[in-house]
Amino acid sequence: MQFAIVANPAAGPTSVAEKSRMLEAPARTLDAQVFGLDALNVQELVSCARECARRCEVVVVAGGDGTFSDVMNALDGTDATLAYLPMGSGNALRKALGMVGGLQRCARRIAACR
Repeated sequence: MQFAIVANPAAGPTSVAEKSRMLEAPARTLDAQVFGLDALNVQELVSCARECARRCEVVVVAGGDGTFSDVMNALDGTDATLAYLPMGSGNALRKALGMVGGLQRCARRIAACR
């Protein structure tokens, strides 16, 4: 399976540099590149996600609830499969999905298609 991680530079309390560092291990686990950290606005981020959906089987959204919603809506009607790495500040979706553990644990579950 081919994965791409689309990360929101504005999600959560951490800097872009810190997000990039935090996503290194999950990216290795998924054999994926990280895209979107250079997006200047939500339109650029969803455009990036659409491009990733054209090239990959699974778009992994790294951000918060709003990021996931934006990408999900942008990819509606495509064949893209979405996965989620919680990096927001509220993370209601993480709680609703019962996701536990850090980003690396979440990435391993995504790689195992769970």
